[in-house]
Amino acid sequence: MIPFKGRSSLKQYMPMKPIKRGYKVWCLCYSKTGYVLRIDIYTGKSSSTDFSCDTLGERVVLHLTEQLRNSGALVAFDNFFTSVKLIKELKAKKIFAVGTVRTNRVGLPDIMKEKKKMVRGEFENRTQGCVAAIKWMDSKPVTVLSTAHDPAFVTEVKRKNRDGSRSNISCPEVIADYNKYMGGVDRFDQLKERYAVGKRSKKWYNKRLKVSEEVRTTENKHLPKKDSSSRRCKFCSMKGKVARSKVTCTKCNVPLCLSPCFALFHSK
Repeated sequence: MIPFKGRSSLKQYMPMKPIKRGYKVWCLCYSKTGYVLRIDIYTGKSSSTDFSCDTLGERVVLHLTEQLRNSGALVAFDNFFTSVKLIKELKAKKIFAVGTVRTNRVGLPDIMKEKKKMVRGEFENRTQGCVAAIKWMDSKPVTVLSTAHDPAFVTEVKRKNRDGSRSNISCPEVIADYNKYMGGVDRFDQLKERYAVGKRSKKWYNKRLKVSEEVRTTENKHLPKKDSSSRRCKFCSMKGKVARSKVTCTKCNVPLCLSPCFALFHSK
């Protein structure tokens, strides 16, 4: 959401969101960095017949992924978008998909809707053609559809117990991959919040231009990232005083102490 309280026919009201009034923007982002590949501003109910879809979520995904046709890319999305019809259409375009799904969607197997008592770590699956449906019990049931995974493949994840200890429980690989690749849009939102540009304005076009500028500048910033190994800080480490840090700059690939060296080094 782009916050905006002025007058505009494109302004949306979403009471359950942190930003309740403004422009709704759909984004396709690279999961690892949050880089925005494509955006689409929601302008209200569409009469377009470009895509033979029943829901808004299906139309949005097909529109944003149009340029990924025949790429073999893996796209992850949440239960607002996921349906059996959608992931079948994506597979026909040679785009793999994985997403959590609401149990009231059309075409799901009975196991997804049954209120069966299951032990934590237990899961069930069904396949039909290229589509795999998986139900896994965590603290509550998690239901997922995928065209990119074998539902029988299992890994382990760490979970916190009631007494505060942690233990490994079995988990379908599709769930682990969903958690790994989902979150590109959230990562972009975090970067956009920290490196916001522009100023307050009641002009609707200023707000739309602002988000496009933020998309362009987010990837050009000097951002810290944590590495697995530590190296000598480029700014404060000297022969008599060695300072090591696991933080490096994503743009310069230079090791730096997070504070205050990172800011001082880039202010030169």
